[in-house]
Amino acid sequence: AAAVVQAGQLAGVCAQERVTRARDAGVNRSGLPDEALDLLLQRLGLLRGSVDRWLAAAGDADTAPSHVERVDHHLAHAATAYLTSPHAAAAVVVCDHDAPEVSVWTGEGASLSRVEWPWTGPGFAQVLSRAGAALGLTPTDVDRRLAALAQLRPSSRDARVDALITRGDDGLVLAGDFDQHIRTLAQAEGPVPAALAASVLARVTELLLEFLGEVRARTGLTALCLGGTLFYSASVNT
Repeated sequence: AAAVVQAGQLAGVCAQERVTRARDAGVNRSGLPDEALDLLLQRLGLLRGSVDRWLAAAGDADTAPSHVERVDHHLAHAATAYLTSPHAAAAVVVCDHDAPEVSVWTGEGASLSRVEWPWTGPGFAQVLSRAGAALGLTPTDVDRRLAALAQLRPSSRDARVDALITRGDDGLVLAGDFDQHIRTLAQAEGPVPAALAASVLARVTELLLEFLGEVRARTGLTALCLGGTLFYSASVNT
């Protein structure tokens, strides 16, 4: 996606896939989402030559032109979640596939500060992705596909799944051979393991809500903003 800022204010945002009509469209060989960027500039009556500063989130910007400044990936997610929210102050939680997978921030006014919060083991997004892959879902957009499958049996819970995914002192803990356990349970359920998908999603959501409660308690902030790949998927609706 591309965003344009004028005089310190967000002037427009456009996802590349909305212009190209290709789901999850990435950047072009130029290293930029050219179609989205050009459409934004056109709507604002601007040309590329009028752009004073270029920034991109690290990870997404590995192939970007040399004049593009890199911004920490988690900071970019945190800024998107907080600075587009109505809150004057808030705790911000980012759950993403990029290391460290889970990060915590506090926002006040126009500023964001990283909270030292040790995290070991897989993050929430990685657990859902691994479970989806073990269920045989297409790697592309696996989190959303897992959530869609779970909607077929939304109230399902399985104690065996709960035992596979637990919380440690500094993160999530997966049982040994987690992926094989999920595959075995899926084979037992049949060709459409919707109940298993719902059980995984429910367990991850349960642990995520527990973690969000800890963040609120430690930061003392009641407002909470969520950012990262996990929250782009339908799983947040649970």
